[in-house]
Amino acid sequence: MSALHPTPARLGLLGEVAQGRVFRDAAGADYVSGGRRVSAQLAEMERARWVALPDGQGLRTWQITHLGTAHRMIRILNYGTHAVAEIGPDDTPEVIGEARRRSETGRGSWWVQVGQGEAVCRTGSAALAELRRRAADLVAAQLAEAVTT
Repeated sequence: MSALHPTPARLGLLGEVAQGRVFRDAAGADYVSGGRRVSAQLAEMERARWVALPDGQGLRTWQITHLGTAHRMIRILNYGTHAVAEIGPDDTPEVIGEARRRSETGRGSWWVQVGQGEAVCRTGSAALAELRRRAADLVAAQLAEAVTT
């Protein structure tokens, strides 16, 4: 489960990791090619299981995990009282989950469904976070399964 919010800066750093441009030196400091230090950001992303560092000595390259890849693939479209999580090309996306306000009066809880799992959240922001978390977990599981089969 990932509780880290995928900000544009974090998604950008994930892209750098996916391209093999983020390193840890022998002293334990993390850098993007070109010299920008990113140790604090990578520590957060490692705790959230978005990235992993292979064992070894000396200069090592960070790697993106299935969960990190899933966060890069998912788009959340928020329509106010309804939101969807989708993956795939912009012209033919696949909807993998949705969140809906249960009451159109502005009060009431939110219902979130991704795959076979459902949840109820008290606020719209909590529902969006839950939608993204569940969608990322689903896509990460599908990516892991595709590798093992």
